[in-house]
This record gives sequence, C-alpha cells and structure tokens, in this order.
Amino acid sequence: MLLKYKGKDNNYIFNIDGKVLNASNLRTLWENYKKLIGFEITAHQLRHAYATMLYLAGVGIKEAQRLLGHATVKMTMDIYTEIEEELKEYSLDKLDVFLLKSTTPITTPEEQIFFDIN
Repeated sequence: MLLKYKGKDNNYIFNIDGKVLNASNLRTLWENYKKLIGFEITAHQLRHAYATMLYLAGVGIKEAQRLLGHATVKMTMDIYTEIEEELKEYSLDKLDVFLLKSTTPITTPEEQIFFDIN
C-alpha cells in the first residue's frame, strides 16, 4: 500500500488497515478521540505534550528533533527552551504557595538570617 505513495511530495496518515485517511475521516476520528478522553485538546497541544515528555525524560536534542520531525535542531531547541521557562515558572509558583502556606515560625537566628527577615 505504501509503495503507491512513494515519491509523492505529500504527507499521508493511514488507518489501521493501511488506507489513507482523508480530512473528513481524520476529523471524525479526532472528535471521537476527544469524546473518549473527555476533554478538548488540539493536535498542537498533544504535540507540545509529547515534546515536554521527551524533555522530561532526558531525550537528547538530536533524537528529539528526529522524533518530532523538526527540520532543524534550532526548532527543537526553541521548544525545549520554552519548556524550561514554563517549568521554571511552575517551580516558582509552587515555591510561592509553599512559602505563603507555611505556618512554621522561624525561631533560630540561623533561620532568620537564611530567610532574611527583619
């Protein structure tokens, strides 16, 4: 089946039977998938989640480029940099919540110096 499309300049998505999915069939499958999982998600969001999992798993930049199908390492690096920034923001938000919820008084001079409380 794939030999029929070899050498063509188009990208195709195939179903489990090896038949090419047209836009209408793909849209229907996507809508059914969203109903199955119970929430709205776009293909772009799913792809970003995949890139994030690759990053968190420690997959190297060249391998991530290959797996994501990026034309250049720069494209993959841009995404990995964006993920790092998002994770940094998330970590700082968690620290803020921890510090705001903390009810343990600072009692020792060392703790006061560490937290720079006057």
